[in-house]
Amino acid sequence: MKRRYAVLAAVTAVLLLAACGSDSAQVSGEGKAPGELSQEAAEGTATAEAEAKEDGTETADTDVSSGQAQTENLNGNRKLHIYYSNEMADGLEVTLVDADAVTPELLLSNLAKYNIVTPDTKVRSFETEKEGEETVAILDLSREFGNYVSTMGTSGEYVILAALTDTFLDAYQADRLRLFVEGNCLETGHALYDWDFTRYPLTSYTVESVVFEKGNIHVEYPRLINMKDSFTETEWNEILESHAMEDVEYLDEDAEYSLTYEVATSTEELLCIVYRVNGYEPGAAHPYSYIQTFNIDLNSGKEIRLSDFVDIGNLLRCLTSGTGFELVNTELTVKDFQEYLTTCPDMLTEEYFENFDLNFMDLNAHPMGYSYKKDGSVIVCMEVNHAMGDFVEVKIR
Repeated sequence: MKRRYAVLAAVTAVLLLAACGSDSAQVSGEGKAPGELSQEAAEGTATAEAEAKEDGTETADTDVSSGQAQTENLNGNRKLHIYYSNEMADGLEVTLVDADAVTPELLLSNLAKYNIVTPDTKVRSFETEKEGEETVAILDLSREFGNYVSTMGTSGEYVILAALTDTFLDAYQADRLRLFVEGNCLETGHALYDWDFTRYPLTSYTVESVVFEKGNIHVEYPRLINMKDSFTETEWNEILESHAMEDVEYLDEDAEYSLTYEVATSTEELLCIVYRVNGYEPGAAHPYSYIQTFNIDLNSGKEIRLSDFVDIGNLLRCLTSGTGFELVNTELTVKDFQEYLTTCPDMLTEEYFENFDLNFMDLNAHPMGYSYKKDGSVIVCMEVNHAMGDFVEVKIR
């Protein structure tokens, strides 16, 4: 989001792909790091593969990004696909299990063999329902699962949710998984998962968290690992770190500051990272918050801007008509938002939106706003007044 320099001069810091904490030393995220998950996965894989040989089940590699694995019927038995982490914890493998009938308990018991869930994780409820043309699998797990996944680092958490999602979507031939823990949306140290899960396109690269903490200042930002282009990896890691840490030196020692990040999209072609900042400076009238995003074209290594995502003219027509979009992560109504826009005519111009997002061709240019892509939809982040939340996220349908 467009940051106000008056605020930043006293309090600012930016985070990419995670929330951070540490003194002057940089450490990986809290809980198990990806390497630790890999070790567990390797042990679980060895045990499960041994059992698979005894049971006559088959284990095979799969191209998870294609998302084409389907259940089969062989000799009257159902073939279930059980997904689990590979040894590097940067992708999925799959084993085929014979079953006379499909139950969520059966799926969990097989996932537990590979440390995707804990053996004591229980199914509180499960059902499938049709929503339009799509089938939604609705799963409510016991608190043991929430406690377990919350101990993981970013990569470990991602692999666990990917394996769980793909296993249930395959087994019930569903389009989306709606996941709850003890009746509530799953919430970890990295994200509040209040959306439906779709098939996970795991990538060849991974994202680790780097944490910086000092007093009431908490910054967590991402570090890219094992990208195909080492130059792109090095270049973007420097960008992500510099934006996360650039304003820390200006923060008052009594300031309260938190920078966290979200990986909104992660494919082989596109990586979108969202920084969310909340802070308070002693003596200020109120707290402040802002958002900043990074959209990376992984083929070219260049940044992607709003004008690359959408047609600006169509975006303006949506905003002025009040159709074709919805507001996310806010209680603000579309009506109130449109009334605000009428008081800010400069925000409804092509020039305004053409200056969204970081432009590394002009480092002196300051973005008017930010955008990112999530679940296939473009989300535009526009600055508003503090009473309305400092910024609004507009999801383009």
